Amino acid sequence: MKRFNAKDNAKSNVRCSTFISVFVFTLMTLSATSSVSAAELVINGDFEQPDLTTFPDGTRAKDKGWTTFHGQNYLGLCTDDLNEVQCNDNILIPGWSAVWTDTLLDDIPTAGRVEIQNNSLVDRVNPIRVTKGKTLLAYAKSGQQKAELDSHDRRFPDGSVDMNTNVSIFQEIRVCPRAAYQLTYYWKSRTLLNNDNDVRVVANGGVVRIHSLNDSWQKETINFVTSDDTQSGIAFVSIGDGTTQGMSLDLVSLSGPAADNCPPPPVCTLDDDGSSDDGISEDGDSEDGGTTDGISEDGDSEDGLLDDGDSEDGGFAQCPADDDSSDDGSSDDGSSDDSSDDGTCGLCSGDGMASLTLLYDGNDFTLHGQSDEKSSVEPPILGLQGFPINALIKVYDDKDTLLFEGAVQIGHFFEVSKPGKALTIEIIDPATSEIVQTVKFHTSCSQPLAKYDEFGGITIWDGVSGTEDDESEDD
Repeated sequence: MKRFNAKDNAKSNVRCSTFISVFVFTLMTLSATSSVSAAELVINGDFEQPDLTTFPDGTRAKDKGWTTFHGQNYLGLCTDDLNEVQCNDNILIPGWSAVWTDTLLDDIPTAGRVEIQNNSLVDRVNPIRVTKGKTLLAYAKSGQQKAELDSHDRRFPDGSVDMNTNVSIFQEIRVCPRAAYQLTYYWKSRTLLNNDNDVRVVANGGVVRIHSLNDSWQKETINFVTSDDTQSGIAFVSIGDGTTQGMSLDLVSLSGPAADNCPPPPVCTLDDDGSSDDGISEDGDSEDGGTTDGISEDGDSEDGLLDDGDSEDGGFAQCPADDDSSDDGSSDDGSSDDSSDDGTCGLCSGDGMASLTLLYDGNDFTLHGQSDEKSSVEPPILGLQGFPINALIKVYDDKDTLLFEGAVQIGHFFEVSKPGKALTIEIIDPATSEIVQTVKFHTSCSQPLAKYDEFGGITIWDGVSGTEDDESEDD
């Protein structure tokens, strides 16, 4: 990718963003009993605002059906004589921030401009393009407008044209900790030239898609579970040749609980006497016989995190584990965990698991309640290697029987039936046939297992409790 040292005059007029540093680092590494309704968290995901048809006659927006806008991170004042850029009355595109991609590694990335195209542009130019045998422009997937991520109107300070017009657009979004979200969007390449439309998509702290060529609108769906943070974001990073003709984007949506209406964490809450609210005793009580957070005094690390990933404040205390010697699904006192399958206090009913729905999330986050002897993630952090977008997943039970083998994209689910007492999951890069991460965890209910438990690149999404014998009798 070309890199320019020159900075345009918008450099000092950029609102700093904590999310920029998150997705910059990510890009570098690749070279609940109550019901909470899902909310739409992306602002202007259909790019219908600003409405180009409302601009005055004589403007590029109205006459030609396209123009560019600074994002919400731009704090400067643009004038039409400044570097001959149409400033559109200093209107900023709602919701989105924008920076020129080749400045992402700078201390303060340079404010970029988002290109918005109205369907009137398509109506105007396609008849001409037909006669010349050129590729036709696409209408918006929905509504009247779409974005294009290889933009225009980038100038050097001396007014000369800078042709590296790849732009990165993003939104910082407040989220609930340990909650499920779904990102969807449509994309289409404008040209069919290699390296002309390349885009990386960042969500939940990782690159979840890499796009290049596609001649028709394609929908992408990425599911993920947030960590214990309350700030997240999405970004679309154009890294093509910078020809002003790049990937088209429309109908970007992020659905999930709003930050002011968070569901309870999908884990056990522990009573003051050290027992969980379903009557299972806690083996890790402090010497006084009770803890309000379910965390034993001798288990804390110096930084306030337990070795198994639980936070010291007890916000994510998992269902307490039974004695390791018990693999029959019962708790220490002989009672079974009859908690519901809504994730409030684990998925196990005491009879083991009949099936599990697993999510390949492709991130390094690990948080669960299982002991180190019963679970592992190796290596725990992939670092520069990163997870493959399209992985080959293999799942084995405790008897080394292959239960699942298939290609899975980041953000997609796969099902495992009759998991037995424990699972071993291999995440394989199909390009090299190398195992990039091996995940192991217990499934017999002698160890806690809850919705949204995270084991490296794998997240527990849901499950059905019941023994293998019960399943076979039903058959």
